[in-house]
Amino acid sequence: MTTNKRETGTFLGEFHYVRFGNGREYLVILPGMTLENEPPNRLSARTYRLGVGRFAEGHTVYVINRRRNLPPHYTTREMAADYARVTEEELGSSSVMGFSTGGPIAQHVAMDHPGLGRRLWPSSSVPPACRRSAGPTGKDPARTSKT
Repeated sequence: MTTNKRETGTFLGEFHYVRFGNGREYLVILPGMTLENEPPNRLSARTYRLGVGRFAEGHTVYVINRRRNLPPHYTTREMAADYARVTEEELGSSSVMGFSTGGPIAQHVAMDHPGLGRRLWPSSSVPPACRRSAGPTGKDPARTSKT
């Protein structure tokens, strides 16, 4: 049985999250990048719950935002190391799902930190090696992010 209760909080003082569900296994969802990257408010928490709530059956789901104010040229691999640290220190073994630019980050978590993940579920994403040729400028969009 899932719960409709949503909780927001912060891991390690800088990674904002939305939590829902009450299953015994953890599912960490890495969303795509946003321009604002604001901490989740009530509306965004509800939107996450509506969008990915079906995954809460049997899981406790955490949608974790990237940290704010990333330095220039911060790569998806470096973001994956951030998420691996959060998972290791706050949750332990978890399945990881990445949407959009969260997909390559989730793939880096699986490749670089295989002991942390139970399952990897990339969605609407491409493998990290394909990103450079996917965009019109040939640049990794995560590297050009201002926030």
